Amino acid sequence: MLKNIRFYSGLVVVLATISIIAYGIYNANQIKITHYEIQLRDASLNNMEIVLISDLHLGDVSSERNLESMVQYINNLNPDIVCIAGDILNDDFRLIRNPERAISLFRTINARYGVFASLGNHDGGRTLNQMKNFLAESNIKLLNDEYVIIDGRLALFGRLDASPIGGFGELQRQDISKTISSVGANMPVIVMDHNPSHINEYGREVDLILAGHTHGGQMFPINLLTRAMFAVDHGHYQRGTYSPHVIVTSGVSTWRPPIRIGTNNEIVSILIR
Repeated sequence: MLKNIRFYSGLVVVLATISIIAYGIYNANQIKITHYEIQLRDASLNNMEIVLISDLHLGDVSSERNLESMVQYINNLNPDIVCIAGDILNDDFRLIRNPERAISLFRTINARYGVFASLGNHDGGRTLNQMKNFLAESNIKLLNDEYVIIDGRLALFGRLDASPIGGFGELQRQDISKTISSVGANMPVIVMDHNPSHINEYGREVDLILAGHTHGGQMFPINLLTRAMFAVDHGHYQRGTYSPHVIVTSGVSTWRPPIRIGTNNEIVSILIR
């Protein structure tokens, strides 16, 4: 009798483990659309649609599988701007299995004012120049502690990540607080900064911070750890009435094990009111 109990108990554990892993693999190949409405101080941006993605990790396991469906989802949202908040690649450009296909797909993204990106901690290293060329060929405008003015109504900044794996060559993260303050006195400011641990660097001169990096923890119970580590590891956050809005995406792909448990791959749709 005791042997039977042990056998069936062990069988239940094995079957449960297999089921959880199978679900995690399945869920890692799904994409969820998350919607937010944000009211900024300047009414001139009413009804502007921003799409946020991050953490594609192109070159990692299964990273290119959902690229076509990701582009279709983005185009269905009919965005004004697409922002890619870092970790587009995964340490080494040469790991991408089909860069020509990826370039072709990126070039089909339809955004009224364009597609913009900032570099994450996995976007550096010895193949940085190849990565930059890849983004340029993909019609993705890279912002390295720089900004662009969108339609004369909005300043979009892209920050270099503070801790790149392999470095960014001669590029280093700069103190651009004076530039942001100067521009922010005249129009709303949105900042792409890959790692949400830096959100305290920004004050009321910034209206919205877009980040990724955390993957929302990707798998239970790691998501409990990221919740403890970051003021916000996923979702919408605002520390105070005059503080910037912060939106952190869990990323549109996974990193290393292609498994999602308790989190989702997501594309974020932000409607500015």
